[in-house]
Parts: sequence; C-alpha cells; structure tokens
Amino acid sequence: MRALSLRERIFLFILFWLCIIYLFYNVFYLPTQEKILTASQENNQLANYVELVDDKKVSSEHLETMLSVVQEQHYKQQILIPNDPLLSDVINLIEEIAQKKNINLISIVYRDNDYIDSDELIKNVSYILSAVGNDLELLDFLNAIERKERLIVIEKTELLWDEEETARLNIHLTMFYDNNEY
Repeated sequence: MRALSLRERIFLFILFWLCIIYLFYNVFYLPTQEKILTASQENNQLANYVELVDDKKVSSEHLETMLSVVQEQHYKQQILIPNDPLLSDVINLIEEIAQKKNINLISIVYRDNDYIDSDELIKNVSYILSAVGNDLELLDFLNAIERKERLIVIEKTELLWDEEETARLNIHLTMFYDNNEY
C-alpha cells in the first residue's frame, strides 16, 4: 500500500473537519434551536389562549375545566422557559442540586451576553459554575443539571485535578427566558 501524498492528507484533514462540523450542527445545534422555538411558540399560544378565555364569559363549568388545563400547560412552559431570568431561582436550583449530590460549589459567575438583540423573543443568561468533589459525584451533579425541567444548555465542561487529586468541574451553561410581554 502506498503512502498518501500531501494533497491527499490535506483533503482528508479538511473532509474530517467538515464531517465534525456537519455532525455538531445537525446533532446538537439544530435540535436545540428547534426546541427553543417550539417552546416559545407554545408559550405564546398558551398565554394568548389564557387571555382569550379570561376575556370571554362562556359556560363556567366548561370554561373552568379548559382554563385549568391551559394554565397547567402554561405553567409547564413557564418552568421550561420562564418570563424573567430569575437569577436567584437559578442559584437556588444549582445550590440545591449541589447539596443533594454532596458537591462543594466554589463559584457561580454570571456571564454577560452583549451580542443578544433586545427584540428577540427568547433571551438567554449564561453562567460559569465551579464545583469541587469526587469525580463520580461531579458527573452525577452534571447529569442532575441536565435532567432539570428548565431548558438548560451546557456549552462547555472542564474537569481538572489538583495536587491532592481533588476533582474540580467548571461548567459553562446557558438558561433561557421568554422576553415577551403579554
């Protein structure tokens, strides 16, 4: 078998990176964007429906049943993408998970998003978390964050060890909130 020429190696290198980019875009980026858009649209529809039902006085029994169903759906959407950033709730949520998983939080740093257009329907809030603990506990902590009902995107994770073999986990994550005023 002959060795690959320089041109062939460069072509394979470029092809490899194009495949990586294609997979990232189709497997991670597009599904997340579709989920955000769908959640925002459902949130708007439910809010409009609640407003419509509140304005009309129709048969009270049927209306109350429908209103309770719509309010429950709207509540679930509010958990997924709330109307406000709810910074204190986010910190409480993360601290609660850390306590349950026996993790020591070192810091929770709010990251400013300068590139966001103020007219966007869905805005995001980014954080950098640092936590120390056993590497298996840190992995369990990361999984618990991913399983939460609120829409959370983990952008980057770093697992580092110091001289005493203590594991430190740095997580860059983004949470979303609905910028609509109903």
